[in-house]
This record gives sequence, structure tokens and C-alpha cells, in this order.
Amino acid sequence: MLSPIIPGKTPCFRCFMPEPPSSGTIDTCDTIGVLNGITNIIASYQSTEALKILTQKTKNLIEGLLYIDIWDNNFEVVNPSKKSKCKACSDKNYEFLNRKDEDAVHLCGKNSIQINPLNKEVSVEHIMNKLKSIGVNPQVNSFFIRFEIDDIIFTLFYDGRAIIKNVTELNKAKSLYAQYIGY
Repeated sequence: MLSPIIPGKTPCFRCFMPEPPSSGTIDTCDTIGVLNGITNIIASYQSTEALKILTQKTKNLIEGLLYIDIWDNNFEVVNPSKKSKCKACSDKNYEFLNRKDEDAVHLCGKNSIQINPLNKEVSVEHIMNKLKSIGVNPQVNSFFIRFEIDDIIFTLFYDGRAIIKNVTELNKAKSLYAQYIGY
């Protein structure tokens, strides 16, 4: 599924789905998998729709939610309306952006956990010194710091988010984050 969302002009995601489904009530890529061809199709559509928006050529923009099922060869466009009492559009309540707690989630099919700390920016110098003091030589670029300890691979973004690969337990990932990144 994909839908170009232009704030103030098109329905937002909360217009489509006012409340998120309860955990465990819908299939996920972990439970049923992902047919690999669909990721390329969706990515192609998304990048093309983004180019239309960026170049202000929105006349042929997908209007609504495009649903593609490549297994059964179904393509549908659902045209939801902008909700007058939408929590996000009308009330400007961005509860998922304004969270109050640290977040840790499994990444589907990646044997990885993403840690999303609450309001934490990274001091590159501090992290580099900390890692070098324990004999770890990280890779650094303008987006993230990557390092490996034993078979665990850390990718630390400068906004504090980290993807910890080769870990499947949330508590272990949080503990590793605190041990090697937290300060």
C-alpha cells in the first residue's frame, strides 16, 4: 500500500486509520512474510510520487491509497475522505511523534531491534572516545556510527536511534544500548 500525503491538502494516515490496531491482531512481515517483488514495486511508486510532489507536478498524483497485491494481480485505489474530526489533521495531536517513553521494536526479518530513545542527541566525540577506550574502532560517516562487538552490529544515528543487529530480545538490546551508547 502507498498513499502520497500532503499536509493540509490530502487525508493523512490518521484519516485512513483513526486508531492503530491492537498488537497481534493483524498479520505482519514477521508472521506471514513479504513477497520480495512488492518491495521494488512500492519503492518505485513512492519515489515517482515523491518526484511529482517535489517538482510540483501533482496533477497525476495518486489520489487515495493504492493497494497492490502482486500474488493475485489486484490493484485498487481507495479514496478515503479527509476527516473533519481527525486527531492529527484537525486537532494537531501528533501523539506518535510526541511520545513520552523510549521505544524499542523488532525489525521484520532483520534479526534486529531498533532502539528509539526519547530526545537523545549523540555526541560523536563522546561515543568515539568511549568505543576506542574499549578497543573498538568504529566506522563513521555523516549519518551514523557503525561498530561491532562480538557478533553484534550497532548502527547509531546522530539523533540517538540505533539498530542493533543479531539480537532478538528487546531487553537485551536495551541493555546493550545502555552499556555501549548510553551516557
